[in-house]
Amino acid sequence: MNVQEAIYTLLTGDSTLCAMLSSTTAIFNEVAPQGTDNACIVFTENTYKTNRTKSGVSALDEPSLQVDIYADTAIVRNQIGARVRTVLDGHSGTVGTIKLQQIVFIDQYSNYDELSEAYRTSQDYNIRHNI
Repeated sequence: MNVQEAIYTLLTGDSTLCAMLSSTTAIFNEVAPQGTDNACIVFTENTYKTNRTKSGVSALDEPSLQVDIYADTAIVRNQIGARVRTVLDGHSGTVGTIKLQQIVFIDQYSNYDELSEAYRTSQDYNIRHNI
């Protein structure tokens, strides 16, 4: 299991969040398929930092994560965004084989995305996990 799979497991494992989406499978890594209905979530791992050690390969990685929420209204977008933050922010523990030390919410930006014709929120998180 990798970090993306762990995030997918956390998001799809929350029944309240899934009930807010267009379908229970409306959570995607990297790209939503063409024609996907709103509301949906797309998450992407952006950058990846490691912690150098003198004795070899780092045992701790720190990827950043972007979560994009798309919806037909600003109200639904905001409700889903709040739920995503509840699910991810501050989470720690083992998901599959990934030992998450902590997921930390950094910031978010909301707008109307003309290209996708949807209300969008982008949330940024930092993740610390043992490898």
